[in-house]
This record gives sequence, C-alpha cells and structure tokens, in this order.
Amino acid sequence: FVFNDTATTETLAFPLARRFGDPGRSIITGVTLQRDITEFRRSPEVTADDFDELQPFPGPLPSPLAGQLQESSSTRLSLHLGTRRYRYVEYRGIDGLRERTIVSLGLYTGVSMGKGFDVFTPDGVTVVDDVFGRAHASFGAGVGSSLLHGGFTVESRRDGGSWQDVLADADLVAYLRNDGLQAHTLFLRASVAGGWRTRLPYQLSLGGRQGVRSLAEDRFPGARMMRFIVEDRILFPWPRPGAADLGMTVFTDVGRIWPGSVPYGVDSGWQAALGAGLRIGLPAGTRNVVRADIAFPIGATDGSPIFRMSFELNRLRDGFFTPDVFRSRRFNLGAEHF
Repeated sequence: FVFNDTATTETLAFPLARRFGDPGRSIITGVTLQRDITEFRRSPEVTADDFDELQPFPGPLPSPLAGQLQESSSTRLSLHLGTRRYRYVEYRGIDGLRERTIVSLGLYTGVSMGKGFDVFTPDGVTVVDDVFGRAHASFGAGVGSSLLHGGFTVESRRDGGSWQDVLADADLVAYLRNDGLQAHTLFLRASVAGGWRTRLPYQLSLGGRQGVRSLAEDRFPGARMMRFIVEDRILFPWPRPGAADLGMTVFTDVGRIWPGSVPYGVDSGWQAALGAGLRIGLPAGTRNVVRADIAFPIGATDGSPIFRMSFELNRLRDGFFTPDVFRSRRFNLGAEHF
C-alpha cells in the first residue's frame, strides 16, 4: 500500500542580510519576506503493487493522512541573527580521496524568528497566522590530523495556541587518522532526526543510501530515526597520482526508526548492515567520489544483499539535511545561509 500525496508548494522569498566584522569572526543580521502556498491539487492516490496503476483514494481519508494534508498560505516576516567564530585549515582527503579542502574550525550559532500575516494570500486557501522560530549551530574541531564536526537544527511554529511542525536533526562526525597509517581514515557518524505534530507530509525511512544500506529505499517508515556508521576508508597508492584516485571501504551501519505520529509508521527494532566497496575519484583530486558498494544484512535485519552505485554520501557540511527532512521544512532559510 503506497500513498501519493500530490502536494504543491510555492515559495517566494526576498532576503536581505549583512555581515559585520571579518569573514572568520562576524555577526550576521538579516530579514526575509517570504510568501508560502501549499496546496493539494489532485485527489490522493494509492497503489497496491504497480506504480503505473494509481487509483484515487476510496472514501474519506484516515485521520493520520488527513492531519498531514492541510492546505495553507501565509506571508511571513523573519528576522535572522547569527555569529561565526572560525579559523580556516586545509585538510587532504576529507570528503574525497586526495582532494585538498579548506575546513572551517570553530563555532557557528544562529536563530531566526518571525510572524505570519494574512497579506497577499490567495482566496480559498486557509491562512496560517503563526509565529515561528528556528535555531542552528555547528562546530568543527581539529585534533592532530583528525577532524570532528557536528551540527543541529530545530524549528517549530505556534499556531492556534499550540506548537506544531516541530522538526529537529543533529549529526556528529569524526574523521580519525593516525600518522603511522596514512592510507586509512576511520569515519564515524552518529545522526538523529525526528518530527512531532507535523501538518505537512513528513516521513523518514530507515532504508536506502542514507539509512541502513542493506535495506530497500522505502523500508521501515517512521517519524524518528537514529543511525550509526563506522567506516574504514583506505586509499590505494595506485594508479599513479594525477591519473585517478582509487580506494576501498569497509563499513557497518546500525539504525532504528520509531513510528511517532506519521501515517503507517513502524518500530523497526535495531537493524544492521555490513558491507564493502570501491571509491573512485575522477579526475584526480576531485571531491566527487563514485562508490560501488555491496551491503549485507546482519543479525535480525530483514532483506538480502544490496549492490549500489552512488556518489559519496557522508559529506562534511553544515546542517546535515537529508532529503526526507528537507522536503518537510517550512523555513529553509536561516542565518547560516548568509
């Protein structure tokens, strides 16, 4: 049973911001005028097993589905305030195999606050007269030749006397190195994400390339997820430098998802995978790494071995937005973007 929500979201934003101070030690202020319209222009559709044969949802929608299919419109005014305290250091082979990357070490914090108004909103769509807030922080720290990086984002809005659309995610990443094993990078990642009282379609999946990699893409839907990765990335000395970059990886994933209040959410129990693969960088020195991985379920994990070709997934970046989280955010513009 698969549900197609057919949502259409229109967003028009006019941001204005200014930085005060040096690039690495600055105060950021800004304002955004944004108009949002979310509509569901077609009837919800379902399919039993064939995605080419969608049928209109029969009868009234169950309450879990109806709760996430609420049309809305609003014009929102947001104020942004942030600060960054960075120093910049060059690292080699962080996201790619031999690439040189300038990494910001230090701290960033920022908040956004705003109010919705019934201005320039279309007729026939419910006007959202809310107040909302968003906070984001990230840090980077060097420990010898190793690197730690982390970040979190949380947002919510208050409408009708209660807090709704509470979305949060956080990641902690470590690139551990030893000067005696320069061909190895031990990559560790712990990540969590979740949503509460959501009024837009929101659903996480434990399977797929950004979940437990031995599970199919849509396996185990839910509202709150936790995942851990341990990965040994090994750089080969051949082919000769300048021709191409080549390496391999051995990894394990462990994760779990909880149902929360999303439609058809489940408690997956702890699921795990063990795998290996090749990492290929073309041209030499690029950050764009192609992976060829095979992942095997271990323990009580469902499924069978899965082979995937993909781009590097575990990028160093601020925010750590997964597509599942990003698509349901109402406020994708914060002080960290200026």
